[in-house]
Amino acid sequence: MASSSAFRYRHVVVIGASAGGVPALLALAKTLPADFPAPIFMVLHVGAALPSMLPELLSAVSKLPARHPESGELIEPGIIYVAPPAHQLLLNGNWVLVTQGPPEKGFRPSIDTLFRSAASAYGGRVIGVILTGFLSDGALGLQLVQQHGGLTIVQDPHDAEQPAMPTHALALVTPDYLVPLAQLGPLLVRLTTAGAPANRRPPGAKPRGWAAAKLLLLLLWLALVPGLARAQAIAVETVPPLAFGAMFRQYPQARQITWRRFQAWYQASYTQGSNRRLVRFSSNGDVEATGQDIALSALSLPIQHTLTTYYPTRTFCRAIEVTNARTGALTYEMATCETALSRTITLTANGRKIPRPD
Repeated sequence: MASSSAFRYRHVVVIGASAGGVPALLALAKTLPADFPAPIFMVLHVGAALPSMLPELLSAVSKLPARHPESGELIEPGIIYVAPPAHQLLLNGNWVLVTQGPPEKGFRPSIDTLFRSAASAYGGRVIGVILTGFLSDGALGLQLVQQHGGLTIVQDPHDAEQPAMPTHALALVTPDYLVPLAQLGPLLVRLTTAGAPANRRPPGAKPRGWAAAKLLLLLLWLALVPGLARAQAIAVETVPPLAFGAMFRQYPQARQITWRRFQAWYQASYTQGSNRRLVRFSSNGDVEATGQDIALSALSLPIQHTLTTYYPTRTFCRAIEVTNARTGALTYEMATCETALSRTITLTANGRKIPRPD
């Protein structure tokens, strides 16, 4: 590791995000001052075939310039460096490296790759941040940051649009700071300008291993409860071409699209106007169902009775009204939000549970 005197900045901030990451990163960037004293490196999971507009979006809302770096570029404080699509972003002393190295856990760019290189190059000068996202990329990298003496920050899963990545990070690391997104910008400013306080762990923090034990118990509980189905988040490049094409052909106004896979179909969740919707496709691109988010309070009394009776320990964070494209039948899905896995139960309007093959 290079000596501290070789660097023109005291800290390096590395941030990882996935699903829900664009609005989170934009919200963070708005809160950073023009004299922010550290370089910031961001990895956001994007498909290899999709252009990234994130630097332009960040520059439009932030007082700091943002860009995709060139390999071998000298690192400067007060700049937001965004990993380009289909490339790994690494740090090597005073220089940034951009490579087409192999994917890690299926991701390129990979959060773990960036965090690992930062921990190796900067040790205790690193501030690692995990934000909203699916799956577990970044958890191992954040653990390495902590093992090398760096500061670790995790977005509160209850505050994240997608809690999986923060939850996985908490399974490996007891972070120095567990904060909602609104507190992250001021915290980064304080840490990079005044240094880290001696007692960095927040008061009342649980002992190391507590989060992992809690997650394991929740996963075991879910495995034993009938009526719960698991969806698998997938990268956009793994969506069948016919389903992918049908999505953009039939729903051209869709924004913030995230894909999941069940056993029999592919689901695209997206924003259209002020509403969050979904559409499900077969691998051939045929629409199987459509749906939209509804308020939990708007669920019928029979549904609320079923939830209270059969799932008294569950907390539901999302309700979706789904219309079968072939039969027109209405069903309602309630997504749980305590674990890294996306789980739902499906009920009819009269509260009857519907078993699902997946």
